[in-house]
Amino acid sequence: MNTMFTKILLWFGIMLALMFAGVVAITAIQFQNSPPRGPWQPFYAELAVNAFERDGPAGLRQFLNRYGASTNANVFLLDPEGRDVLTGKTHELPKGDDGIHIPFISKPSGGPRMAEWEGYKVVAYPRREESFAWWVIPQNLWILGVGIVLCFLLAAYLSSPLRKIQRVVEQYGEGKLDLRMSSKRRDEFGKLARAFDRMADRIQTLLAAEKRLLLDISHELRSPLARMSVAIELLDDAGERDAAKEQIRRETERLNELIGGLIEVTRAEGEPAALQTQTVSMDDLLGEILRDCGYEARERSVEIVLDSTPGLEVKGDAELLRRAVENVLRNALRYAPAHSNVTLACAVEQMEVSLRIRDFGPGAPEQLLDRLFDPFFRVENDRNRRQGGTGLGLSIARRAVAVHGGAIEARNANPGLCVEIRLALAGTGRED
Repeated sequence: MNTMFTKILLWFGIMLALMFAGVVAITAIQFQNSPPRGPWQPFYAELAVNAFERDGPAGLRQFLNRYGASTNANVFLLDPEGRDVLTGKTHELPKGDDGIHIPFISKPSGGPRMAEWEGYKVVAYPRREESFAWWVIPQNLWILGVGIVLCFLLAAYLSSPLRKIQRVVEQYGEGKLDLRMSSKRRDEFGKLARAFDRMADRIQTLLAAEKRLLLDISHELRSPLARMSVAIELLDDAGERDAAKEQIRRETERLNELIGGLIEVTRAEGEPAALQTQTVSMDDLLGEILRDCGYEARERSVEIVLDSTPGLEVKGDAELLRRAVENVLRNALRYAPAHSNVTLACAVEQMEVSLRIRDFGPGAPEQLLDRLFDPFFRVENDRNRRQGGTGLGLSIARRAVAVHGGAIEARNANPGLCVEIRLALAGTGRED
């Protein structure tokens, strides 16, 4: 009783039983009242007399049997004296209509019916079966059987996708994260199955990313801690003390930078509703970023070239957007060759603010462009620190842009790498 299949089958069974009871009641009423509503009009009495006069008793018997079968009654022809033309017996003539009788409510007791022509009378006695289900005809039984089969098939059809979803969810909960529904149904069950598949894909991706992130964090923390341990041991050597202190200072700064980056990643993944949304002027935002990155650009002998359409505005968290753009710009400065340019272009394209940051460095292999935004990913296989950074800058930028409903992508500009950020223009109703 607790399964959906049983509930559906029981519900349809009750409905079918009620419908069948109604059909049976109507059939019984029609069956019980068929003689007076049948072909017992005066001209049928004339036909019976004509059949007797023309073909004799055999013709009359054939006529009466044929019409008796059509009305489910025993039919007789009486002469003007009230005797049966075929047997000579006297029959009781009908005295009136007994009315309509419903099975199990009133006992069927309808009397004979009569039609008369020139003194001759055709009398019909309704047939009564002695069995309990005298009113059940084969057609009703066929309808009931077909209805039961259809109810069973419909219940199985409706409950089978739920059972499949249950099995997949149970196995998914046991750790089989690669299971999917792969349903091709177009109804609500198909939509539910596809929604589950999307959720499962997302969960599997997040779990895989979390596992990879933990491995990367453990690697990133292990290296500076190991170097700090060596530097601490060197503190006992007076000749190496200054170098050891400097090493400890650098590794401490790297740890602080790593922890700060992880905090920014967490903040960038926060709920959109928690963002401090306001109208952000791109002129002010880019001006502040250029001031902050100017010193680093001069130190690397790189010039930042700004080409921005004035007066552009977006909706969002100003600090989170600033960190996103600044991280992309600092990444470009890090890989830009000395005495080259980094271009920063901002314009409107298709009701969006398009921000392109391009350097003229070596670029990245095409097959690794999508991975540039993964946490701790670096193009260098040896994960060295020649270019500096923790590998979190572009990851923070991607997640910050995502919570603002925007998009970010990287492509090779030959030479160099171009990163484009697209955000909804303020006032378009698409900022959220």
